[in-house]
Amino acid sequence: MNRKKLFFLLPVLLLTFQQSAQAAHANYEDKDFPLSDCQQYSSSVQKADCFTDYAVSHHIFYWGNTVYGVNANGPIEEGFAAAYQVSPDNINIANSYAASLVRNGHAPQGIDQYKANFSKFGDFQSGFTAWSLIRAAAKTADEHNNAAPELYQQLKKRYPDQTQKYTTILNSADKLLQDESLINFDIPAVKNPGRYHAIVVLGFQLDKNGNPQEPLVGIMNKALAVANAYPTSKIIVTGGVPRNNRVEAEVMSDFFTSHGIDKSLLIPEVLSYDTVQNANYVAMIMRSFNIREATIVTRAGHIRRGTALMQNATQLYVPWKVAINSVAWKDTKYKTEEDARKVPGFGNGDYKATYRDVLRIYQQEYPGFIN
Repeated sequence: MNRKKLFFLLPVLLLTFQQSAQAAHANYEDKDFPLSDCQQYSSSVQKADCFTDYAVSHHIFYWGNTVYGVNANGPIEEGFAAAYQVSPDNINIANSYAASLVRNGHAPQGIDQYKANFSKFGDFQSGFTAWSLIRAAAKTADEHNNAAPELYQQLKKRYPDQTQKYTTILNSADKLLQDESLINFDIPAVKNPGRYHAIVVLGFQLDKNGNPQEPLVGIMNKALAVANAYPTSKIIVTGGVPRNNRVEAEVMSDFFTSHGIDKSLLIPEVLSYDTVQNANYVAMIMRSFNIREATIVTRAGHIRRGTALMQNATQLYVPWKVAINSVAWKDTKYKTEEDARKVPGFGNGDYKATYRDVLRIYQQEYPGFIN
């Protein structure tokens, strides 16, 4: 298959994957059962499958924040721990168990498990994930730049091309994390507003009644100011996590039309369940609408990771360079705009979250979906 055909097929393939994944998870949701039920099976393969089903049925990848549902990281770790006990030679289960430890707040144990998996299986994913987590947790510039040297040398020796590729991706993320001028609160200048420019609004989850919470209200008002400054530019509103039969993109569309924005300018992206999927689907939209310049609008605490993801997604899916700028709404957790502009210190959770998500642009990392 030539590259041109692949570009046209990618949106269809991603949509098919998303719909299949949602259907699979909906099926799991109908299978709520205690972990002890898995003991009824005699074979280790059946038990491992049952334990994995239990873990995936609680997976927050699809259903978001645990505040509004039964899903939680604890059962995910519990399920994969049990699956790993009965099937320790299954590389997918072993790496899923490691990932579940990290997501459940047990990063040191998760790193040790990834390192053990790399020693046992020799696969790139377990080794590079361990190294990236160690680098993300480093507290000083020297520790960050020289993280786990022995492990990194093994990766370079066994997988030189992959190691170079993904190290370059993390280095690019570092530049955004350390850029003191990245976060701005004034509407940015756009070279060619209108047909080739899009305002990309990254939202925030709705409350349990399907109404916008404070961060989303602030983001929408900031985006409205940008839209009024560039009245002929497209507006891509994102978010597909359902709350009371509504999704963020729908709520944002209603907000903009109620404030005088022409409906023809709005492009809802209603499939995504997190920022990684936001970036992937928005990149597809940019390609379809021939977008050459994009302005990201989101909360200040989300700008760095959101920009990193959008840059990587457009590089992966759009066959031309998309110039990306941004404008932030100041989160209430920051006292002043100066506080919001400060770069995260080494070892800050922003490094771990950004590394995790930029790698997910290229390879699924969440437990239960490692391949």
